[in-house]
Amino acid sequence: MSLENLEEIVGPMLSAEDEINTDVDSEDEINNVPAASGVLVHVVGTSGDLSEFRCIVCKMVPFSKIYQCNNGHLICAGCYQIRVLDKMLGSRMGTCSQCGVRIYRQRVNRNTDVERQLAEVSVACEKCNMHLPRCLLRLHSLQDCCNRLTTCKYKRIGCKWKGTVGVLEEAHNENCEFRHKKAEELLNELRKMTEKRDKKTALRVNVMRFLQLPQITARMVHLNPIDEIFSPNIFTTCQIFDAFNRRWFVEFMWRTANLADEPNDEETDPCTLLFQLCLDSTATERTPLGLSYTLLSSPYSDVRFQTNLCMRHDFSRDNPNGPVAIIYENSWYNINKLLNKRGFYARLLMARV
Repeated sequence: MSLENLEEIVGPMLSAEDEINTDVDSEDEINNVPAASGVLVHVVGTSGDLSEFRCIVCKMVPFSKIYQCNNGHLICAGCYQIRVLDKMLGSRMGTCSQCGVRIYRQRVNRNTDVERQLAEVSVACEKCNMHLPRCLLRLHSLQDCCNRLTTCKYKRIGCKWKGTVGVLEEAHNENCEFRHKKAEELLNELRKMTEKRDKKTALRVNVMRFLQLPQITARMVHLNPIDEIFSPNIFTTCQIFDAFNRRWFVEFMWRTANLADEPNDEETDPCTLLFQLCLDSTATERTPLGLSYTLLSSPYSDVRFQTNLCMRHDFSRDNPNGPVAIIYENSWYNINKLLNKRGFYARLLMARV
């Protein structure tokens, strides 16, 4: 794969509306969340619902750029990239999944009229019922909603509390244990935070070294809620693909605290999203294949994945499963929404070592 093609897969250019969540810390549980859906109030120039705006591939109502085939069928930015780039890098051209007409990478057909209509749709915030244009919903949910989640003002020195702004926030701040900790106790907390930060920095350095390896291959991973139903604490296969003359699949698991099947509080119960790369164990090839790999979040996904890297794993018929990695941590509510309502796009980079 050429450097030019790799850059197209890893880092396509973003428009202003696509950059909403790009700079958010991947471990920020308040801001690194799936896009708010809102409750439809009125749709300009339509019969009263958003069905005509859904992407023909993933069936989601887009929040970013919208493209179309020559027959006018709408495709969101993430699915458009997969339909065009994956097919262009393979043996077949990209085609519209509804009418079969070819989609050419050199003839970009963006539908700005539909983007404008969706931006102007009036919706109500699910938490405070405030009416506003759909294009402002995410910013409102994160910064202005009177019922939004917030963190303790002592978060920088170790407090992990989060709750609703207002009375609950004030009550916690008055009684927060970190407010009364002694200097030695605070130093211990800060030392733990520094160690965690240093580990993250070292991991990112290793990822940068990995990206300099020769013969890196990239695969696009799309988790689509219409294709999969995710239940807690069970690995679910998401994507099957070929690479290095072998067949692979990607698994994800939504792991809950204490492996519970029901939440005590959807907004605050902590959960994690796990990722695993697996070799198809039915392969006839028994010679081990050493790989380094990492899973990166796509610019068209609502959330940023945490830094992860498998430095080396020898895959074989007898050892088909790679190590499990945590790629996202958030509340029950947000992980459930990401997996079963919004979905995500990712980039799996693999290098033979």
